[in-house]
Amino acid sequence: MKVNIKSTLRSNNVEMKKLADRLGITRQMLYYLIKRGDKNSIELLMSISEASGIDVRSFFKTSSSEHRLTCPRCGKDIIFTVK
Repeated sequence: MKVNIKSTLRSNNVEMKKLADRLGITRQMLYYLIKRGDKNSIELLMSISEASGIDVRSFFKTSSSEHRLTCPRCGKDIIFTVK
């Protein structure tokens, strides 16, 4: 599953400086977190969601029926298809 924070924030006209202020972090730190994408915790995504007023589900993009998870033990991708 792909996490696409940057384009979601842009499409909702969210200003990075204002969002960073609401989160209590610097703009540079916000850009760093956005760049990390799917490596961010769900708690962080929830915080960004609440501060921006965007539904957290909007950050998740899936391609057709293919989904991807990362194994917490070995770090390998697990790809599965939903029929």
